[in-house]
Amino acid sequence: MEENKEFDNKKLKELIDKSKDLMKDYLSRDSSELNILNIIGKAADEHNHSKILNTLFTKIYPKNGRDSFLTLFLKKLGIENIDEDEFSVEREYRCDPYGQMDFKIENENLCIVLEIKIYAKDGPKQLRRYEQYCLENKKDYKIFYLTLDGHKPSEQSIKGFENENNLKYINFKEHILPWLEDCLYLVKDEEIKASFILQYISTLKNLIEEDKYKMAGLIEKTEDARAIAFLYEKVLKDEMQEILESFLYGIGERVGENKKVLQYIFFNNIEDYYIEKCSGVPSISFLLEKFEKDGRVYYFNFAIEVIKDGLIGCLGFYEYYGKNNENNYDWIKYKEMKNIDSHFFEKWDKKIRQLNRKDLKTFNAKWFYLLDSQRKKIYFNDISPSSRTLDLIDNIDREVDYLSKYITENIIEKLFNN
Repeated sequence: MEENKEFDNKKLKELIDKSKDLMKDYLSRDSSELNILNIIGKAADEHNHSKILNTLFTKIYPKNGRDSFLTLFLKKLGIENIDEDEFSVEREYRCDPYGQMDFKIENENLCIVLEIKIYAKDGPKQLRRYEQYCLENKKDYKIFYLTLDGHKPSEQSIKGFENENNLKYINFKEHILPWLEDCLYLVKDEEIKASFILQYISTLKNLIEEDKYKMAGLIEKTEDARAIAFLYEKVLKDEMQEILESFLYGIGERVGENKKVLQYIFFNNIEDYYIEKCSGVPSISFLLEKFEKDGRVYYFNFAIEVIKDGLIGCLGFYEYYGKNNENNYDWIKYKEMKNIDSHFFEKWDKKIRQLNRKDLKTFNAKWFYLLDSQRKKIYFNDISPSSRTLDLIDNIDREVDYLSKYITENIIEKLFNN
């Protein structure tokens, strides 16, 4: 490639070696990324945050503390003359026709509304509707709008708001984290309670990037930044394209040896797959039975498709559109085949059902996720430092052998034996 001439190979090697050292340091640190919600991909779910806050408000009390967590929270919000026994806490409080509040914290004289926004947008006139509810209750009220960075709600959400002094903007860094530190102090000698709070503190720190790791010293000049961009855009992406191509061809060759496979076809959309916002789907199809009717050609087939959400296996029907292009095949919507020929459809539909797969979903075909030898999903578009896909550089033969055997024994052979 011409672009290679812009960079000195020795310089690129030095950057790679330095990156390896920094990556080891990064992976060995005691990071706020290591929290349960982040690991299971639920850290940005507002319902999870409201559940955790509700637990802290209503279900956990320090053994010998004078203040409960709720009392500390209300003090942090600037609420005065608190008698916690007077306050009721209701999570996801439904107040038709005004909507559903994340929290209503209320006593005889004061109604506190807490609305949590992580990344979600405001509903139509959302905060104005909550104010209308409070006004109808004929008591003092305060509405707290809790976000990651303390930003204001949308204009439409507060349009018509009668008393903006009762609307407060709070954020996780300046209000929730200090409150959690106070809670943690009250239970410092209670291991499980303290661990619960520490996990939530880690979740929030990771969300607001307070504990963001900086690769100090890696990029010192523009030349370094350009070299790293080159390594990512050209070297790594090119390598992953080659890995994906070898992966699919390897499975094609092994599974294609089965005598029940009429032909296997490789659809090469690999370059498109690594372009953001592009819909290219690399795939390989195994044609299992040919059917002709009214001068048109159809096939039942098993296909492997590489989508953004993982590697999937598809069972369904193709129509072949001509001899000029060997890849001139297209999916027929699954149940449309029944209208074309019910006998051909019912034969293969029955065989699919006899596979007894509980994980089958339906789109243009019946499909399911194909897992690797460790029973994990394969994300070819994930090329982050901790990606399992990068392991294929060293382990591609093992995974190709595993999946080829799995497909042959658990899909193709079973289809024909049913």
